[in-house]
Amino acid sequence: MAEAVARITDLPDDDDIDLDLDAEDVLLREAVGQPLRVKVGGKVIEVPHPSDWPHTANTAAARTDFGGWAAEVLSEEDHKVFLAANLRNYQINAIFESVNRRAGVGPGKSPRSPASSRSKRQR
Repeated sequence: MAEAVARITDLPDDDDIDLDLDAEDVLLREAVGQPLRVKVGGKVIEVPHPSDWPHTANTAAARTDFGGWAAEVLSEEDHKVFLAANLRNYQINAIFESVNRRAGVGPGKSPRSPASSRSKRQR
């Protein structure tokens, strides 16, 4: 265990690092797109550009856990507004469509599940 701790705490020389995200963070943040301002429940919230989302937010969105997604990407105050609005699915979809347009992501198609043998027989 002590050996593992030593490996974590021992910082390598800068020459041993291929990508230093700590040093690059300021530059990378400057390249992130602008947030999407959304009026919901009579208040305006800001949805950060997808490039600025933590990877766990993508996982939550993929699981359609939009409350979890909102907790990951929105400020604490905006998250409260989002939850209080209790948005409908079509409203959530509109947010994601707008965010994707800003990010330059095409609409794409959801993968279809393969037809079961039962559904094939009924055709």
